[in-house]
Amino acid sequence: MEINSIIICTVDREPDYIHQNLARLLFTLKDKKEIHIVVDGPSYRNYSIYKNFCKIYLNNKVDESLKDHPFKKAKYNYIRCLQLSYHLGGFNLILEDDVLLSSNWHEKIKEIEMPQDEEWILSLNCIQGIESSRGYEEFKSKRNSQGLLVTWCKPFGVIYKPSTLHFTAYSLENYKRDIPHDIIVGGILYESGKKIYECVPTLIEHIGKFSSINKGMVWKTTKDNYGRFDHQCVHPCELYGN
Repeated sequence: MEINSIIICTVDREPDYIHQNLARLLFTLKDKKEIHIVVDGPSYRNYSIYKNFCKIYLNNKVDESLKDHPFKKAKYNYIRCLQLSYHLGGFNLILEDDVLLSSNWHEKIKEIEMPQDEEWILSLNCIQGIESSRGYEEFKSKRNSQGLLVTWCKPFGVIYKPSTLHFTAYSLENYKRDIPHDIIVGGILYESGKKIYECVPTLIEHIGKFSSINKGMVWKTTKDNYGRFDHQCVHPCELYGN
């Protein structure tokens, strides 16, 4: 499977924070890909660090009455990402803005051949601790001790089969309960019979103190006096002095 574009969903982040994560992402890409950032803040429009390697899409759908409601704001931002992926066509990775990708994630995705006769989404993260010769496995839902359906792991990075995008965006927009959008999406897809697949092993993880990506290594990012970024892959003990 070939990825055409990468769409980054972000809400209320400082531009420098996004810049660091973009630089990490570019470090993993040997082939040039279109990178699109979907944001709410107009301050991104003329931010010079983005001009050479990504495109900015402002989310004009979020009106002022929703600005103080983080769930709704994030939900409508994610809907915009779905719409953009549909517009771009093909397979596009929708990425959260605070994740760490394995250095070989792009090569691994190329090796995966998804089913042609199913409606599916592919999550780059896996929480099942399983092995697979195909590079992915179906997510099996279960119920917790309260009987509630546990439908999906948090979608840090997801690739949608194009035909599922419109359905997901429409369903998410019309979902009225105040539940975080990443949980809603999993439920919508699972209940509608869409297949949810996970990469095996995981190719993505939240940026954190003890990331398991790259055999326990994390990215150390520093910035010099001229605003240029330097990136090294180091052990967490070296990064945090533990």
